[in-house]
Amino acid sequence: LIRALEARHDVAALYLRERGELPIDDDLQGSLRRVEEVPYPRNLSFASRVARRTASLRGIPSWASFVDVPEFAHRVRELVTTWHPDIVHFEYHVMGQYARALPDHRAARILSEYEAGVLAAREHIATGKNGGALESSLQRRAWERFERRVIGTMDAVVVFSDRDKTALAPIAGKTPIVRIGIGAHVPRFP
Repeated sequence: LIRALEARHDVAALYLRERGELPIDDDLQGSLRRVEEVPYPRNLSFASRVARRTASLRGIPSWASFVDVPEFAHRVRELVTTWHPDIVHFEYHVMGQYARALPDHRAARILSEYEAGVLAAREHIATGKNGGALESSLQRRAWERFERRVIGTMDAVVVFSDRDKTALAPIAGKTPIVRIGIGAHVPRFP
Protein backbone atom coordinates (compact mmCIF):
# COMPACT_ATOMS: atom_id res chain seq x y z
CA LEU A 1 0.00 0.00 0.00
CA ILE A 2 2.73 2.44 0.95
CA ARG A 3 4.70 1.65 -2.20
CA ALA A 4 1.63 2.26 -4.35
CA LEU A 5 0.91 5.55 -2.59
CA GLU A 6 4.47 6.82 -2.78
CA ALA A 7 4.54 6.27 -6.53
CA ARG A 8 2.08 9.18 -6.94
CA HIS A 9 2.27 11.09 -3.65
CA ASP A 10 4.77 12.35 -1.11
CA VAL A 11 4.49 9.94 1.81
CA ALA A 12 6.08 10.11 5.24
CA ALA A 13 6.08 7.42 7.91
CA LEU A 14 6.38 7.90 11.64
CA TYR A 15 6.45 4.76 13.74
CA LEU A 16 7.19 3.39 17.19
CA ARG A 17 9.90 0.78 17.39
CA GLU A 18 10.60 -1.49 20.31
CA ARG A 19 14.10 -2.70 21.01
CA GLY A 20 14.62 -5.92 19.08
CA GLU A 21 12.13 -5.04 16.33
CA LEU A 22 13.50 -4.66 12.83
CA PRO A 23 13.57 -1.11 11.43
CA ILE A 24 11.59 -0.11 8.38
CA ASP A 25 12.73 -1.81 5.17
CA ASP A 26 15.69 0.03 3.55
CA ASP A 27 14.09 0.11 0.08
CA LEU A 28 10.86 1.50 1.46
CA GLN A 29 12.69 4.03 3.59
CA GLY A 30 14.59 5.26 0.54
CA SER A 31 11.41 5.87 -1.43
CA LEU A 32 9.52 7.84 1.23
CA ARG A 33 9.72 11.61 1.63
CA ARG A 34 10.41 11.30 5.36
CA VAL A 35 10.78 8.41 7.76
CA GLU A 36 11.08 8.81 11.49
CA GLU A 37 11.44 6.10 14.06
CA VAL A 38 10.57 6.85 17.67
CA PRO A 39 12.11 4.32 20.07
CA TYR A 40 9.69 2.85 22.54
CA PRO A 41 10.88 3.87 26.02
CA ARG A 42 12.17 0.97 28.08
CA ASN A 43 12.76 2.64 31.43
CA LEU A 44 9.50 4.10 32.65
CA SER A 45 9.18 6.26 35.71
CA PHE A 46 7.23 4.94 38.69
CA ALA A 47 4.42 7.40 37.86
CA SER A 48 4.26 6.11 34.27
CA ARG A 49 4.09 2.51 35.43
CA VAL A 50 1.27 3.33 37.88
CA ALA A 51 -0.58 5.28 35.16
CA ARG A 52 -0.43 2.28 32.83
CA ARG A 53 -1.64 -0.10 35.53
CA THR A 54 -4.62 2.12 36.32
CA ALA A 55 -5.40 3.25 32.76
CA SER A 56 -8.67 1.33 32.49
CA LEU A 57 -10.01 3.27 35.48
CA ARG A 58 -9.59 6.42 33.37
CA GLY A 59 -11.19 4.90 30.26
CA ILE A 60 -7.95 3.95 28.53
CA PRO A 61 -7.48 0.32 27.43
CA SER A 62 -4.25 -1.38 28.47
CA TRP A 63 -2.95 -1.67 24.91
CA ALA A 64 -3.60 2.03 24.23
CA SER A 65 -1.82 2.95 27.44
CA PHE A 66 1.14 0.81 26.43
CA VAL A 67 1.64 2.76 23.17
CA ASP A 68 0.98 6.19 24.67
CA VAL A 69 4.46 7.65 24.26
CA PRO A 70 4.79 11.43 24.79
CA GLU A 71 7.78 11.65 22.45
CA PHE A 72 5.70 10.12 19.65
CA ALA A 73 2.97 12.74 20.16
CA HIS A 74 5.65 15.43 20.03
CA ARG A 75 7.07 14.02 16.78
CA VAL A 76 3.57 13.79 15.21
CA ARG A 77 2.92 17.44 16.05
CA GLU A 78 6.30 18.54 14.72
CA LEU A 79 6.06 16.51 11.51
CA VAL A 80 2.58 17.78 10.65
CA THR A 81 3.55 21.36 11.48
CA THR A 82 6.64 21.35 9.27
CA TRP A 83 5.46 19.08 6.44
CA HIS A 84 1.73 19.99 6.08
CA PRO A 85 0.26 16.72 4.77
CA ASP A 86 -3.18 16.57 3.15
CA ILE A 87 -4.01 13.30 4.93
CA VAL A 88 -2.81 11.76 8.18
CA HIS A 89 -3.44 8.03 8.30
CA PHE A 90 -3.43 6.18 11.62
CA GLU A 91 -2.83 2.44 11.54
CA TYR A 92 -4.67 0.68 14.38
CA HIS A 93 -7.12 2.23 16.76
CA VAL A 94 -4.55 2.52 19.56
CA MET A 95 -2.47 4.84 17.37
CA GLY A 96 -5.54 6.98 16.68
CA GLN A 97 -4.99 8.56 20.08
CA TYR A 98 -2.24 10.64 18.46
CA ALA A 99 -4.81 12.63 16.49
CA ARG A 100 -4.91 14.79 19.61
CA ALA A 101 -1.37 15.89 18.75
CA LEU A 102 -2.36 17.40 15.41
CA PRO A 103 -2.26 21.19 15.69
CA ASP A 104 -5.25 21.92 13.46
CA HIS A 105 -7.83 20.32 11.24
CA ARG A 106 -6.29 21.05 7.81
CA ALA A 107 -5.24 17.46 7.21
CA ALA A 108 -7.91 14.80 6.82
CA ARG A 109 -7.66 12.16 9.53
CA ILE A 110 -8.20 8.55 8.51
CA LEU A 111 -8.08 5.57 10.87
CA SER A 112 -7.68 1.95 9.76
CA GLU A 113 -9.18 -0.22 12.46
CA TYR A 114 -8.25 -3.85 11.94
CA GLU A 115 -10.35 -5.18 14.79
CA ALA A 116 -12.89 -3.26 16.80
CA GLY A 117 -11.64 -3.03 20.37
CA VAL A 118 -15.19 -3.10 21.71
CA LEU A 119 -15.72 -6.47 20.00
CA ALA A 120 -12.41 -7.90 21.14
CA ALA A 121 -13.12 -6.86 24.73
CA ARG A 122 -16.55 -8.52 24.64
CA GLU A 123 -15.02 -11.71 23.23
CA HIS A 124 -12.33 -11.74 25.92
CA ILE A 125 -15.01 -11.42 28.59
CA ALA A 126 -16.99 -14.28 27.03
CA THR A 127 -13.93 -16.54 26.93
CA GLY A 128 -12.52 -15.47 30.29
CA LYS A 129 -9.19 -14.41 28.73
CA ASN A 130 -9.08 -10.97 30.31
CA GLY A 131 -8.63 -11.90 33.95
CA GLY A 132 -11.29 -11.31 36.59
CA ALA A 133 -14.80 -9.99 36.05
CA LEU A 134 -14.00 -6.51 37.36
CA GLU A 135 -10.89 -6.15 35.18
CA SER A 136 -12.82 -7.42 32.14
CA SER A 137 -15.66 -5.01 32.75
CA LEU A 138 -13.24 -2.10 33.15
CA GLN A 139 -11.46 -3.02 29.90
CA ARG A 140 -14.75 -3.30 28.00
CA ARG A 141 -15.87 0.13 29.19
CA ALA A 142 -12.41 1.55 28.54
CA TRP A 143 -12.52 0.34 24.93
CA GLU A 144 -15.96 1.87 24.40
CA ARG A 145 -14.87 5.25 25.80
CA PHE A 146 -11.51 5.18 24.05
CA GLU A 147 -12.87 4.21 20.64
CA ARG A 148 -15.67 6.78 20.89
CA ARG A 149 -13.07 9.48 21.63
CA VAL A 150 -10.66 8.38 18.89
CA ILE A 151 -13.35 7.92 16.24
CA GLY A 152 -14.71 11.35 17.11
CA THR A 153 -11.40 12.92 16.06
CA MET A 154 -11.37 11.21 12.65
CA ASP A 155 -12.82 12.22 9.31
CA ALA A 156 -13.37 8.56 8.41
CA VAL A 157 -12.67 5.11 9.81
CA VAL A 158 -11.86 2.12 7.61
CA VAL A 159 -12.83 -1.37 8.77
CA PHE A 160 -12.54 -4.68 6.98
CA SER A 161 -15.69 -6.52 8.04
CA ASP A 162 -19.39 -5.81 8.36
CA ARG A 163 -19.15 -7.14 11.91
CA ASP A 164 -16.66 -4.41 12.90
CA LYS A 165 -18.71 -1.76 11.10
CA THR A 166 -21.83 -2.85 13.00
CA ALA A 167 -19.97 -2.87 16.32
CA LEU A 168 -18.54 0.64 15.83
CA ALA A 169 -21.65 2.29 14.36
CA PRO A 170 -23.29 3.00 17.76
CA ILE A 171 -20.22 4.85 19.04
CA ALA A 172 -19.13 6.55 15.79
CA GLY A 173 -21.37 9.59 16.01
CA LYS A 174 -21.14 11.48 12.71
CA THR A 175 -17.84 9.89 11.64
CA PRO A 176 -18.35 7.63 8.61
CA ILE A 177 -17.32 4.01 9.07
CA VAL A 178 -16.35 2.57 5.69
CA ARG A 179 -15.88 -1.14 5.08
CA ILE A 180 -13.27 -2.09 2.54
CA GLY A 181 -13.14 -5.78 1.67
CA ILE A 182 -9.91 -7.64 2.26
CA GLY A 183 -9.56 -8.47 -1.44
CA ALA A 184 -9.48 -12.24 -1.13
CA HIS A 185 -12.10 -14.91 -0.69
CA VAL A 186 -11.87 -16.46 2.76
CA PRO A 187 -13.45 -19.92 2.87
CA ARG A 188 -16.02 -20.50 5.58
CA PHE A 189 -14.04 -23.51 6.79
CA PRO A 190 -10.27 -23.97 6.42
